Amino acid sequence: MKNIKKTIFVIIYYFLYNTLIYAPFALLNFEFEDIPIIYNIIMQVVFILSLIYIYKNDLKSHLDDFKKNAYDHLKIGFNCWLVGSFAMIVSNIIINAFSPLKLPENEQVVRQLLDTNTIYMIFSAVIVAPIIEETLFRKVIFDLTKNKNWFVIISGVLFGASHIIGSAESFYSWLYIIPYTSLGIAFAYILKKTNNPLPSIIMHSIHNLITILQILLIL
Repeated sequence: MKNIKKTIFVIIYYFLYNTLIYAPFALLNFEFEDIPIIYNIIMQVVFILSLIYIYKNDLKSHLDDFKKNAYDHLKIGFNCWLVGSFAMIVSNIIINAFSPLKLPENEQVVRQLLDTNTIYMIFSAVIVAPIIEETLFRKVIFDLTKNKNWFVIISGVLFGASHIIGSAESFYSWLYIIPYTSLGIAFAYILKKTNNPLPSIIMHSIHNLITILQILLIL
């Protein structure tokens, strides 16, 4: 019951936090790209520090476990990531074969921001996103679900949908849920097998770093 209360609190806290920190800018009709980068960085760091405080006891046990089983955990993480990345690439190729978009809208936005705010986007994608997303889409859902097979599916689908909702403008846009879900399922399976969110955070960070480097080579 205590874990459930904590989990529900984290979900509510996340949405309230993001609403409140950007509310003043919304009232002033600021576009996201007009918000000072340093403000975004500070707010993201504050949120991560608050998550660390909320999960401080869990984090200690996860760190102890990771120190003892680092090789096995990372081996599982790497293998799952390879499978998830392969599924993501294949599904992207299939979708791109008949989709006029070639890139989902959210990735187009990421490329634009990476071109104009390179340092911030690297920080956000490689450090911030893995920690926050693995907490919300893996740790939170893991703690709420008894059936861990359902956890893998639910976590993967929600992860995929979160990358499309808000930017999808056509039927073809929604198809890109499939590759994101493939990767989300892989990350969720890492947590299921290791019972530790740290390996999935590490693999998520590595995946984003590789993606960022690929985009930078193209830009």
